[in-house]
Amino acid sequence: MREDLDAFPGAPPLETKLAEAWVTSIVDINSCGPELAEKLALQIPTALYQKPDDDAMRAEVIYERERRHLKIVVSGDPGGTANLLSFIRIWQEQFG
Repeated sequence: MREDLDAFPGAPPLETKLAEAWVTSIVDINSCGPELAEKLALQIPTALYQKPDDDAMRAEVIYERERRHLKIVVSGDPGGTANLLSFIRIWQEQFG
């Protein structure tokens, strides 16, 4: 019925498709030793490449040795980002 009302004055049909959602999250880990930073720097890209068809997921691992500070920036769809954040939490508990 809505389409009929929109078509009457010549208006284009409304787009009902939902926009693609994108999430960017930053994980900060203070007092992070170089061992944990190295393990996460290896594990995170490995986890991303397990799904080669998902080229939308991105992650960057930045370690400041002088400050013993690790920053992980994760971007992607909400589900993939949530999964990667869960893995980061688990790895931090295991290795930290």
